[in-house]
Amino acid sequence: MKISHVIFTTLAILTLTNNANAANKTHVTDSLGAGNSSMEIGYAAAGRTLTGPYVYAAGSSFTYSSKTTANQLTAAYYLGVTDNLDMGIFLPVSGRSNVTADYTIGANKYNSVAKYEGQGDVSIGARYLFLDKQKDSVSWNAVLLITPSTASSDAAVAEVTTNGTVTTAGKTGGYGNGYLTTAIASTVSVPTSVGDIYLSGRYTTYGEKTTAGVALKSGAKMAITFGIEKMIGDKTTVSPYVRLISQAAGYSGTTTFATNTAYDLGLNLTNDISKNVSVNVGAEYNSIGDNLTNYANGDKLTLSGSGYALSLSTQIFF
Repeated sequence: MKISHVIFTTLAILTLTNNANAANKTHVTDSLGAGNSSMEIGYAAAGRTLTGPYVYAAGSSFTYSSKTTANQLTAAYYLGVTDNLDMGIFLPVSGRSNVTADYTIGANKYNSVAKYEGQGDVSIGARYLFLDKQKDSVSWNAVLLITPSTASSDAAVAEVTTNGTVTTAGKTGGYGNGYLTTAIASTVSVPTSVGDIYLSGRYTTYGEKTTAGVALKSGAKMAITFGIEKMIGDKTTVSPYVRLISQAAGYSGTTTFATNTAYDLGLNLTNDISKNVSVNVGAEYNSIGDNLTNYANGDKLTLSGSGYALSLSTQIFF
């Protein structure tokens, strides 16, 4: 039996056998409280378009365009171990993404499509609330999230078309990372007359993956988010935010990826349908700075552009 089936069955049993008595806890520094649980089912879709010059070491160049689309269905279960400590398990049940590239060299027009699909890696995490705004006038929590390699991470082979004719047959890759990912985060939230203003920091590190003798490692990523959670009435929360992301240099064999930055502008809307059910809708715009790739032969590829992310999730408290 697949792990996704086991977790879904467990979540269903927990939902049906527990009394629905936990209050909704949907803000960034909320904790569930001892003995309370929540289950979340979510769907997300994202895309980005990057363009820029590929410059040969000798000096000539051509324009390269890359488009990525992705969608993912997820499930999560969280348990309040104490009033301040929550534990959780997060499962990307199924995902799919396509990476399409278009470029012209001389008289030849090329198109390549790399596809990935399947179940993603399971994550386990903990969240601890050090300060609570109800008692301390400010909220402060810390989060640890560990994602081992639990799903297939087979490398994709892009299907390449040259002047309308398939010249390389494609192979769909796995949706798993193939390495350990660790993230630590912390958020401080302060109540004000315009809502709860919060500042979050997140630091993520990635392990190394070797495929067919080629080592791949992404650089560590730092994200800083500034946002506001504003209550409208008793049931609805609106949360605009802005995020700065900086990723350190990485490599794939002899190819290196320079440090790059991106900016996100997003909005979350949460509505408490009932005492025990909340629905969240999110939308995000991404501005992606120069992504510089340096090849061993001296060639360089510089891409920049923009992207989007949309999400819809339902959270049940019990």
